[in-house]
Amino acid sequence: MPATDGSLLKPVSPPMEGSVVYDWQSSLQDALTTRVEIRRQKWGVKRRELELVAARLNQRPTLDMIGQYRWRGFGDRLIDGYAAESSNSMYQDLFSGKYQEWLAGLELGYPIGLRQAGAALANARLNLAREQAILEESELRISHDLSAASRSIARAYTLMEANYYRQQSDRDQVAALQARYEGGLDNINFLLQAQQQQAASQAAYFRSLVDYQLALRDFHREKGSLLQYNQVAMNEGGWAGDAYEDAQQRGRFLAPRTGSQATVPSSVSGGRFNPSAVGAMPVAPLTEEGVSPSTEATATGLIE
Repeated sequence: MPATDGSLLKPVSPPMEGSVVYDWQSSLQDALTTRVEIRRQKWGVKRRELELVAARLNQRPTLDMIGQYRWRGFGDRLIDGYAAESSNSMYQDLFSGKYQEWLAGLELGYPIGLRQAGAALANARLNLAREQAILEESELRISHDLSAASRSIARAYTLMEANYYRQQSDRDQVAALQARYEGGLDNINFLLQAQQQQAASQAAYFRSLVDYQLALRDFHREKGSLLQYNQVAMNEGGWAGDAYEDAQQRGRFLAPRTGSQATVPSSVSGGRFNPSAVGAMPVAPLTEEGVSPSTEATATGLIE
């Protein structure tokens, strides 16, 4: 787009003219959490911590289980020739299986003096201390930059407010001198000077308004929320169908159980059902002959 085509680009939304005051503690916490360099440095500290753990493990004795199996072949030649008097070849001796050996055991190793392990441990501690010092220095620098950005917001707003009242005062002065000039009570030079002063105060007000918007932007940049301030959102795209299925299976496998104890379901049946016992007495399990013991006893009593 050419710079001299007569087009003028301006924001759609009006500039912020009100006072904006951010909470210092929450802003500092957001800056120490969302800044990229802080997160990268924290991962560096985590890596040095794991290296320190590995260096400490190197000072302990090691016990290894070893196993080995060999199938050897020896001979004067690699392959037998066509000569009548040919010596044994390596392949012939190898496939015969005469020389086989195996080895199994435990190997215990303990470094005497711990010179190498001690040097590695000291180096790991030094690297960890250096990364932690860099992290603390980065956090201190970010807090200072955020504090400076906050002071810039307050200073820019105060200057913008002063220029606004100055602009209003110059506008009232121009209106008064305009009335006096039209009434023939004043010279035009005073009116021209007042209009010139009004134009200067108006330009100063708009400059201070722009500086105030830039101060707000710088504060969000130092806080690490510049994308949210510009309404820019980043989201991960859709996955493949197999990825969703695999994630669901892994989630079901890794999900904690709701109950730690095994539950036994209650019985859904008490045995075979006797229709003749309905309404007469409680249903009892039937025997192999098909009559419940309680019903048989009752029938015998009635016969007697």
